[in-house]
Amino acid sequence: MICPDCGKDFKNLGAHKRFCEGAPALTVDDYMEKPLSSIISDIREVLKSYQYQITVKTTENNGKTDDVELTVRFQARR
Repeated sequence: MICPDCGKDFKNLGAHKRFCEGAPALTVDDYMEKPLSSIISDIREVLKSYQYQITVKTTENNGKTDDVELTVRFQARR
């Protein structure tokens, strides 16, 4: 597959994109392409017709986010 950022061909594009030097700057320590608040907003939009609970835990080390744990619980309609 061709990388949209650098234009080179790779067998495992997903693995390459993480280290691609032609990639645009990413947020949340280079793992997510969207800000975390935007992702949570998108999840809320999907779950708006359900009763739900969202928990977000982040772990920081020397000012850099090491870990993000996102827990979503919802009760499906019966």
